[in-house]
Amino acid sequence: MLIRDRKRIVSELKTNFLGTLKKYISFLLGNDSQPRLKAKLKYLFDFSDGGKKYENTIFDDIKYFLLFMCNPRSGHSLIGSILDAHPNIVVSHELNVLHYFEYLNFDYKRIYSMILSNSRKLSERKSRFQTGYNYNIPYKFAGNYDKLTIIGDKQGEGNIQFIRFEPKLFLKIVEILKKNLKIICVLRNPYDNISAMYSVLKHKLSMNSVIKRYFCNIKVFHLIRNKLDKDQTYFYKHESLLENPKSILKEICSFLGVEVPLDYLEVCDAIINTKPHKRRYEENWTKDDLDLIEDYMKKKEFTEYMKDYSF
Repeated sequence: MLIRDRKRIVSELKTNFLGTLKKYISFLLGNDSQPRLKAKLKYLFDFSDGGKKYENTIFDDIKYFLLFMCNPRSGHSLIGSILDAHPNIVVSHELNVLHYFEYLNFDYKRIYSMILSNSRKLSERKSRFQTGYNYNIPYKFAGNYDKLTIIGDKQGEGNIQFIRFEPKLFLKIVEILKKNLKIICVLRNPYDNISAMYSVLKHKLSMNSVIKRYFCNIKVFHLIRNKLDKDQTYFYKHESLLENPKSILKEICSFLGVEVPLDYLEVCDAIINTKPHKRRYEENWTKDDLDLIEDYMKKKEFTEYMKDYSF
């Protein structure tokens, strides 16, 4: 269910942000089982030591809370692992951290402890794997830090799901964090990204639904981006990172307000695969599929994100 009248969208956003946002995400992820979600959160809570392990003073210098937001299979795991290796940044892997704000009664330092435990355990076990790729970064601060000023959780579409189920709680978190919230969105060629998503979801969703889901996720990021200050969100194209890792990493670090150690930059540059996986050629597209994607790409709200992308 997408609203096509742009003027009406703008008008509704001004008067009813939550209601308008729900219209764009009502069909996104299906009705995920709440018991299953609670079981997953309990496991992650235990895996991360329940946030009880560290002295609170180690979090005194934290300036920003970092989230990732958009489509799965787009490159968030790679950049999450790279940033986790930075001496001033700790990023957990799919902790679903937004759910714990209310669960832990907004005890930020306990949430931060969970993030740090998750990061350290994954680094110790060298278990940052996702969809067949190894995201372990061979740098001395992976799972550790020098001076911790930024902390966050790598979870792309999961944060979209959270907004769907808990829109009021998300806006409460945004209001409390204020300027301390930073959001990164990673974009990938829509034909490759949609193909990768469909390979996972085809047992329960049609290609048509996956295409709508892809663009709807971008729309949700767009809505959040317009609600926050300009310096709170940043998006880049996954292909740009692969083509010019040093340049994009410098931009990201600038966005986060941290310096870029030369040895860190060299290590990250060396592990990045410069050739994107072009999944589009592995899919049996129909004309209707391709026409639908092209129609979305031409819409005004997507042109900034889809610029320079083609089949």
